[in-house]
Amino acid sequence: MSQPPSKSASTGKKIETAIEKALDPLASALKRATQSATQAVAASPGKPGLMISPLAVPFPAIPPIGGVEIATARAGFYKHERDDLVVFRFPEGASCAGVFTRHKVGSAPVDWCKRHLDADKGGEGVKALVVNAGCANAFTGKAGADAARRTASEVAKRFDCRQRDVMLASTGVIGVVLDDKKITARLPEVEAGLKADAWAQAGLGIMTTDTFPKGSYAECEIEGRQGPYRRHRQGLGHDRAGHGDHVGLHRH
Repeated sequence: MSQPPSKSASTGKKIETAIEKALDPLASALKRATQSATQAVAASPGKPGLMISPLAVPFPAIPPIGGVEIATARAGFYKHERDDLVVFRFPEGASCAGVFTRHKVGSAPVDWCKRHLDADKGGEGVKALVVNAGCANAFTGKAGADAARRTASEVAKRFDCRQRDVMLASTGVIGVVLDDKKITARLPEVEAGLKADAWAQAGLGIMTTDTFPKGSYAECEIEGRQGPYRRHRQGLGHDRAGHGDHVGLHRH
């Protein structure tokens, strides 16, 4: 013959039920947050598994600059499917200037840009800017410098210009030599895909651990002429030339 539940057991069950009921809104909120996080991870265009930052803002509408063409491609510096190569081609009369941090240890592409911008008439007649994500080509010594030079050489052949007229930028893993063949293999695709209104795609192409692309647009006066100015931001304090360095372009 079964015994009826004791008064203390019945009271305990009531307390447990009351606690569960009281915590239900919290449990529901946590469940919704988990679902939102899962959706955010799936929507993040950067590295898989990263939640989109709560500070994310939409990429701005950036109008084309006359004569500037942009193309993106997947070079394969990342295992997952995404563009990680961005190429800008500039018209005749474009010039380039750079602002660099004062540290003594730069990456191969930063050293390349500094050397050619410091040369006689450096920055005049610049024809291209090549940016890759996934490999910073930093702390790579002569091997990294050779990879940067080969990249510029192949782009110069494709765009019919001098090597010094090709600016380079790399961002991503430090200490790994750039596999320049991954870039040069995509140059035919890049050249065929050049267009004027690909600023948003370029923002996606230079992302590393970012969870959303960043960009800005402004107009300024240079030498008495009004003109547009575009800027892409990558990472925390990184610009297109990588690791705090910045390359700006001006069309005469």
